[in-house]
Amino acid sequence: MTTTRKLLDQIAIERLTKTVSPAGVPVETWTAVANVRAQVLANSFKERLEAFGEAEETTIGFRIHALPVEITTADRVMFNGKALDLKDVQEVRRGRLRMIELVCRKVAT
Repeated sequence: MTTTRKLLDQIAIERLTKTVSPAGVPVETWTAVANVRAQVLANSFKERLEAFGEAEETTIGFRIHALPVEITTADRVMFNGKALDLKDVQEVRRGRLRMIELVCRKVAT
């Protein structure tokens, strides 16, 4: 069971927003939806070949307390100064406790 004592790391959940600049040009920016404490669940590293060459993929899992805002795979997570794409979002219930598990990946070429 996750307790607050296990939520040792800080993450930010960001959402892509589209606005119009004063010059009338559409601008896409990442806006923070939530800054929360998280438990790092898994950190795996694997190399794989892709059409454009070799790539390194890092997959990291996080567990956070449930939020009043919906989190989707269109959002991203900022962790240790790096942007991570959300691959999966799962709600976990244990009695009255509601947690969210996030599976994220960072691909570097």
